[in-house]
Amino acid sequence: MQEPTDFPRKHHFLRLKLSLAAVLALVILGGLSWGAYSEYRYAEAKLPTISRMHVARADIVHLDEVLTMSARMAAASGNLDWEARYRQFEPQLDQAIKDALLLDPAAYQGTAASATRNANIALVDMERRAFELVRQRKGAEAQQLLSSGEYEAQKKIYASGMVEFNRHLWQASEGLRADLLADMRYSAIATIASAVLLILGASLIFRVARRWQAVMVESNRQLNQRTLELTELNQQLDSKVCERTNELRESAARSEYLAYNDSLTKLPNRSMFSKLLNQAICLAERDRKQLAVLFVDLDRFKNVNDTLGHEAGDMLLQEMAARLKSCVRASDSVARLGGDEFVLMVPSLNGTQQLVTVARNILAAVARPFTLRGHDFHVTASVGISVYPIDGDDERALMKNADIAMYQAKEEGKNTFSFYSAELNTHSMERLVFESSLQRALEAQQLQVHYQPKVDCQTGRMTGVEALLRWNHPDLGPVPPAKFIPVAEETGLIVAMGCWVLRTACLQHVAWREMGHPPLRVAVNLSARQFYDDDLLSDVRSILVETRMNPAFLELEITESMLMRNVEKAREVLVAFKTMGIRLSLDDFGTGYSSLSNLKRFPIDTIKVDRSFIRELAASEEDRAITDAVIAMGKTLNMTIVAEGVETQGQIDFLKAHDCDECQGFYFSKAVPSAAIAELLRTKPWAGPPDQAADWGVAREYPDSAFMLAP
Repeated sequence: MQEPTDFPRKHHFLRLKLSLAAVLALVILGGLSWGAYSEYRYAEAKLPTISRMHVARADIVHLDEVLTMSARMAAASGNLDWEARYRQFEPQLDQAIKDALLLDPAAYQGTAASATRNANIALVDMERRAFELVRQRKGAEAQQLLSSGEYEAQKKIYASGMVEFNRHLWQASEGLRADLLADMRYSAIATIASAVLLILGASLIFRVARRWQAVMVESNRQLNQRTLELTELNQQLDSKVCERTNELRESAARSEYLAYNDSLTKLPNRSMFSKLLNQAICLAERDRKQLAVLFVDLDRFKNVNDTLGHEAGDMLLQEMAARLKSCVRASDSVARLGGDEFVLMVPSLNGTQQLVTVARNILAAVARPFTLRGHDFHVTASVGISVYPIDGDDERALMKNADIAMYQAKEEGKNTFSFYSAELNTHSMERLVFESSLQRALEAQQLQVHYQPKVDCQTGRMTGVEALLRWNHPDLGPVPPAKFIPVAEETGLIVAMGCWVLRTACLQHVAWREMGHPPLRVAVNLSARQFYDDDLLSDVRSILVETRMNPAFLELEITESMLMRNVEKAREVLVAFKTMGIRLSLDDFGTGYSSLSNLKRFPIDTIKVDRSFIRELAASEEDRAITDAVIAMGKTLNMTIVAEGVETQGQIDFLKAHDCDECQGFYFSKAVPSAAIAELLRTKPWAGPPDQAADWGVAREYPDSAFMLAP
């Protein structure tokens, strides 16, 4: 772009610059003139003062001589006219001294000034006495008085003081003259300096004005350039505004869609289903028809998330949504409430049999295998059904009762459906009471820790115990762990309970040691919720310090599914435990996705073969092969192998033959209180020779099982 040129504007700017410089010069010259005038007026004011000082000096000397001469002439001639002359000039002398003191007060101060004043008073007194003697015709005595030594002495003091006084006046007048000359010199120098500064300032103004002119020209060029850029930017902004407006419209539409639809499955969400259900209830009330709400919850969906991750879980949910939609009519509604919960609405119901058919279709559709990442998964569902207006006449009641019925289907074994009934509502209340009782159990000391022995397969010696939680309810009696542990997991109480079990087991181990019993390895189970709790490591560390237990005798048991939920996090936690010196055991091995590669990832010390494989060892060739393979794999990795659920001598013989390390099960002992373990330790069933198996006293009495699966 060509730079703009504007000669008339430059010319006008130059004239303005010269005018400004001229005005500034006049202002400075005016200031200098005013300064010179001020100095002149100051000098003019000082000159009379100097002149009056000289006059005062001359008058004082002259009048003093006149007074002295008048007194002596009166004494010599006896003529009293000299007294009149004396009286005439005496006030003039006093006034002259006063005027001099006004001009220079410091001239008549100090000790000398005081002596002079006293001498003056004495002289005046003697001269007045002399005049009095003259009036009495005693001229000789008057002359004698004025020529006396006293008079001469006072005259000398007075004369000396007046000489000093005149010298002060002279010095003051000379000081004023010197100050005046200095002020005049300073004024001249200041005037010259101001003139020089005026010239320099004018030169600077011209230079600044020239530079300012260049800056303004450049600014004008840049302004023109910026104007073009802003014009282009404005066009781009208009385009962006249009694009943003379209995006906002799309975003608003998207937000409105997400407000009523599930982003993952594209099904209506809870809010939309609530509106649809309320509308359907109004229509059913008007037409006097029935409608049904089916609450669908996937069974064991958490296993998929924990094993394959949330991405695989999302794929399963999307597939589930498509299958559920295929099970209903176009007039029916399917929605996702959240997580693995779905809900269906069937309006214009034609009887209970229609609901049975729909529920069975749902169960069959869900039960078909899913293929995820090369694996086939079998997922089931539990369905709860409520009917309008029998089970409720509003949305809240229908949804709540369908949810209660769904939980009843889960308790009936899952993969089934259940209709709501009043009895189910009572059962739901019982569950709430049960949860409340469980929350109070820990504080009320209703929980106990029992210990199940672990035994060396070859010698029968007790090598350790597993700590197991028990609940003795004051009204219900002993509550099976299978009933209250899942509730504790759901409510989050399992974390506090797990810490309590760990602390209790560590304290018990220390107590056994203090009794003199040999050390036993104590195993404590960690739940999934507890394992991924942020405070787990600090809790375990503080419990070990508090109880003073040797960490080498503590073994923490976890499951494969817990590890596969978050592999990196799990490995970090396990390595931290190993750093503390704690042993790690992999519980229920074989029920998940067991592999050698999984075992190599983690610092595991012990693997426990699940009881489901041990139970059918005698009858199932497949279970024997799996158990043999697990033992061989563990031995390859130098791990300790523990078989769970050992109940028969035949199982013992198989495990011995295949070199299993330890056994645990009802064949030896169920979980018993700590006192029973102490009694076992006291009776020492392992006290025989090392090559002789310990006799637990159960094989002959119970040829197949010591406790016959006693709870």
